[in-house]
Amino acid sequence: MRTQSSSAPSLTARRTHMPARIAISALVILLVVVIGFVLIPSPIDPVPFIAAPSLPATGVLAANDALRDSTRTQIIGRNEIFYPEDVTFGADGALYVSNAGDPDQNDRANPDARIDRITFAADDTYSIERYAALPGGAPLDLRFDAAGNLLVAVWFRGLVSVAPDGNVTTLIADGEMIDGEPFGYADGIAVGADGTIYVTQGEDDRSNQRSAALSVLENAGAGRLIAFDPTTGAARTLIPDLSFGNGIVIAPDQSYLLVADQFRYQIKRYWLTGAQAGTEDIWLNNLPGFPHNLYLDEQNVLWVTLAQPRNPLADSARQSSFIAAQLGKILQLVPGFGDERSAARDENARGAGSVLALSLQGEALLSLQNPPMHMNTLSTAVQRDGAVYIGTIGGDGVLRYQLDAPLTP
Repeated sequence: MRTQSSSAPSLTARRTHMPARIAISALVILLVVVIGFVLIPSPIDPVPFIAAPSLPATGVLAANDALRDSTRTQIIGRNEIFYPEDVTFGADGALYVSNAGDPDQNDRANPDARIDRITFAADDTYSIERYAALPGGAPLDLRFDAAGNLLVAVWFRGLVSVAPDGNVTTLIADGEMIDGEPFGYADGIAVGADGTIYVTQGEDDRSNQRSAALSVLENAGAGRLIAFDPTTGAARTLIPDLSFGNGIVIAPDQSYLLVADQFRYQIKRYWLTGAQAGTEDIWLNNLPGFPHNLYLDEQNVLWVTLAQPRNPLADSARQSSFIAAQLGKILQLVPGFGDERSAARDENARGAGSVLALSLQGEALLSLQNPPMHMNTLSTAVQRDGAVYIGTIGGDGVLRYQLDAPLTP
């Protein structure tokens, strides 16, 4: 009897190769997707940046919950003062606060943006009144000049001066050309003994549509430090390439400026007098977060507000322009990424941002950490009579922290 051969072995062989073919096809598809993703233009053109190792979180810088200590803290103007990026004291002893107004409006269109004045009574109660209206842009940094005018950096408007009678004058208009480049995103302010006004430009993304995370990855150096002469109206660039220009202070002897180079975790120094006049160097380059406003108090303590801590993943990505560009594409697809003004917050979670007090020799004196989540992303800190007044770009209210005694170097 003749036996017919079976085709089963051949069928089994075909089935055995099928998963391998599927895997190869999947790899080909994945490769095409990856190549296609790489070829898509990135929203940023990154410049490589290798960050210095962060100051260690030990000693003074060890993690703490100081800003949640209910025995030392008080929130002033909760649900009334929104995004108080800066605070400053006037000659009258009142606290002047930037108030972005209606939190449902954006920075460009807000009709209720203003400066508020907070007056404290002997028993620590306080009253809040409107000092000046600044519609159409969020007020950021505040500083008084020798004549009692309140200088205000206003996004989408420029650098303005508010006279004691409330009259508002624009000193440098948003978009005004300075050294061939349009001025924009006025941010930090300092006033020299000779009347010169120093102001920083945050960056040159005038659309305000890009998240801060993309700017961090790009490290383009589009911020500036500018000197403005109020007697002549002349403005000139001192430092042309800050990653994001922010707070400024002047040394007690007027010999140099310190300016926050925010996205590089640095504080730069610009020499005004002496053999190094007109040059810059890095005063401190290993901060554990993004330096926002700087404030030098009467005891010569430098108050540095760190808006957010450093991110190890971002620091690694920034070392390669290619990797940073690809990460930028991904972040662009995440709606609202980096927006710290979200109302959905867990108040029991650890808040971002901290306050660091330094001597003018760079020695860490004090670190105040873990703010309430409604104040996530701190922006400024000012010491006055043994208390520290802290602002935020991420929420509402001014946080008052009581020290045991005025801090000294």
